[in-house]
Amino acid sequence: MAEMPGMGAMKMAAKIGGTDDPKVMVLTPNQPLTPGKYNVEWRAVSTDTHPITGKITFTVK
Repeated sequence: MAEMPGMGAMKMAAKIGGTDDPKVMVLTPNQPLTPGKYNVEWRAVSTDTHPITGKITFTVK
């Protein structure tokens, strides 16, 4: 879920992919992001089945 400038929280479609590093996940939005501040909340399940969550904030100029 991303918080878009002036729009509040909303879901955004993205492609999810991995890398050679099992600790890295790559998210690519289906549409370009407009300039502004974004908050991304994520949730994953670890190999031992425990959920892991986090939040990342970034700005697009």
